[in-house]
Amino acid sequence: MELMSLTKRFLGSAIDKVFILILYPTLLSLFFGGFKTASMLGTFVGSGLISSPSSQTYVEEYIRKTTPSTSEIDFYVVITFVIFNLLYYTIFEFWLKASLGKKIFGGALVDSNNDKIKIIDVLMRNCIVLILMVIFSRFRYYLDTSYIVIIILFFMIVDIPVYFKKKSLIDIISRTKYVKNV
Repeated sequence: MELMSLTKRFLGSAIDKVFILILYPTLLSLFFGGFKTASMLGTFVGSGLISSPSSQTYVEEYIRKTTPSTSEIDFYVVITFVIFNLLYYTIFEFWLKASLGKKIFGGALVDSNNDKIKIIDVLMRNCIVLILMVIFSRFRYYLDTSYIVIIILFFMIVDIPVYFKKKSLIDIISRTKYVKNV
């Protein structure tokens, strides 16, 4: 089977990210309520996405009278985002045999023998993503940097093999690959 083209794979991934960025805050607001979600995500953007952990004390002083703290908000947003990603990819890769974005561009996820992917393959693949996301989110504290830097670093490390082998680091570790859907 022919591997999915780099362009279609990239566009499919971009569509997945757009879906996630739309669905995540929507579902989060269903669980926490609209006002609390907006407050949490705003604090997260101000204290985590664009600033380092060492600067959180300044933000914390500003919002001292509110609960939860910036570190708690950071934890809630990151853990719910990681869980949401895990569910998004697990559901679509099992149900459609591809992520939603890659399915739109004609991709199919198969194992190393070009056989249809099994639930155990999907779970293993997405557990690898989960582990990498947790490692990178914790790595932020060691580098004392923003999540933007960590996100860029994550995608560089995970996706650079795509340019050479047309397979991401996750594909390589999980022994799966995206091919043209036939």
